[in-house]
Amino acid sequence: MDISFRIGEAADAELIVDLILEAGDGLFECLLDGVVPGIRAKQLLRMAVKGEESPLNYGNAILAEGDGAVVGLALSYPASEFGLHPVLQSLLPNARLEPFKPFFDSRPPDSWYLNSLSVVEAFRGKGLARLLLGCCGDLALSAGQSKLSLHVWADNDAALKLYKTLGFDEIERIPVRLGGSRRPDSEMVLMTAPLPLA
Repeated sequence: MDISFRIGEAADAELIVDLILEAGDGLFECLLDGVVPGIRAKQLLRMAVKGEESPLNYGNAILAEGDGAVVGLALSYPASEFGLHPVLQSLLPNARLEPFKPFFDSRPPDSWYLNSLSVVEAFRGKGLARLLLGCCGDLALSAGQSKLSLHVWADNDAALKLYKTLGFDEIERIPVRLGGSRRPDSEMVLMTAPLPLA
């Protein structure tokens, strides 16, 4: 497997958005679809990925390339930046935001936060997620951080197994009520690991 890694660029915004949506597995759509009439979650995320001040900015993305295409993403930043942008908070009605408050309030302290990790299906099971996590760990260490943190769906067995083998420990389980989505009642698991990863 011939894979190279690079930092995201503005021209990658659409791919980054698609990979963030895949990693979120319905979270972003449930939170953002229709908040602004006629605007989908994908469009709002595109603005965030292109936004200079957004933690979701393309410059915080590590992209894996193989076979001439982007095949994986790890988007990370300081955990102090984790949360919902104030502009989005002002747009979201309380009824929409309330089910997500426990998630956004579970801010992992003093760590580097992995917001999204995604590998395209044809490249799964080949160690690419582990390599992307290693790149995030390197970024965190270079920024003076000693821990990596993340949220993962509690029913994502493959991801949980990978994270545990890399030294991540479960810190908290957070109920997330997504209503009519494909996962109406679920849990997110907040995990942290010391750096360097195992």
